[in-house]
Amino acid sequence: MNRAESQPGCVLGWRPSRGGFSLIELIVASLIAAMIAGAVAASLGQALRARSAAEARQEALARATAAADRIALDALNLVRSGDLFDARVLLVDSQGADLAGQRDELLLFSNSPRQARPSSEQNEGGTYEVQYRLETPPDPAASGYILWRRADPVPDEVPDGGGIASPIVRGITALSIEAFDGKSWLPSWDSDRDGFPHALRITTLARSEGAKRTEFAARRTVAIDRVPIPFATVSGESQGAAR
Repeated sequence: MNRAESQPGCVLGWRPSRGGFSLIELIVASLIAAMIAGAVAASLGQALRARSAAEARQEALARATAAADRIALDALNLVRSGDLFDARVLLVDSQGADLAGQRDELLLFSNSPRQARPSSEQNEGGTYEVQYRLETPPDPAASGYILWRRADPVPDEVPDGGGIASPIVRGITALSIEAFDGKSWLPSWDSDRDGFPHALRITTLARSEGAKRTEFAARRTVAIDRVPIPFATVSGESQGAAR
């Protein structure tokens, strides 16, 4: 028996293990961690930008749609009467070269179940003169114009004034309204001169708020009822009988 075998607890070929990592291993691990962190940060940044862009588009879409739908609702309830004193469609063209420069105005007589004034002030018959126009917001940093709606009971001596004016939608950058005469779309119209149009086409352009502003357009086409007006028919028959 040799000396090594005679000593208990002695293991042949044993060497103490080294502790920690080498400098090269630490550098490689740091580079890998930095690459992973950079990839995660880039992915999160791209997701946040995509979310911000989607929210901006949704805001612009909601504004443009709300404005077009509100005007179309009054156009759908347009008052048609054989006596033009009781009905009106007045479309004023802003002479804009393209949609972005349009600020048209619309005045029409419309039926509505909602009163313009509080019920405690006076009773209203449900027929109103309704006017739409774009106005500059008081805040110069605000996006676009404000769509205002004025409602007043009709008929009265001043169809383009009075009543209650309320802001409808903010951020509207353009408003284009056209009237169809059966052959083409016209930028202006006056029912006192032209009678009732066959249809109205409403196009709104809206912009979102914030640093990433996005524009979106909405369009609504409202057909005007072409059924003969009872008042005019009865009046014509009465005149024929009188002759």
